[in-house]
Amino acid sequence: MSTTSSSSQRSTVASTWASTAWARRWNSLSDSAAAAGVVGVMVHRIRAMELRSSLASRAALLLAMLLGTAALSGCGQKGPLTLPQPPAGAASAPTK
Repeated sequence: MSTTSSSSQRSTVASTWASTAWARRWNSLSDSAAAAGVVGVMVHRIRAMELRSSLASRAALLLAMLLGTAALSGCGQKGPLTLPQPPAGAASAPTK
């Protein structure tokens, strides 16, 4: 007795047929002279994508390094960080 349903079996058969049909089309294209141009275009597009992603990641790294350098450089003042002293004649706020 089979444990799979008939709809599941039909789905598997349809999937297998579609994948083998795709493989037949791919193989017939790759063997033809016209496919050489198609494959060449595909290879060119893949290389262009890799180059764009490489350039984008390099630009992102450069930007991160520049922002990190700017953040670490601070405001440029030398010496310890202290709060300014109030003027001698200024009254302080009343305390309760």
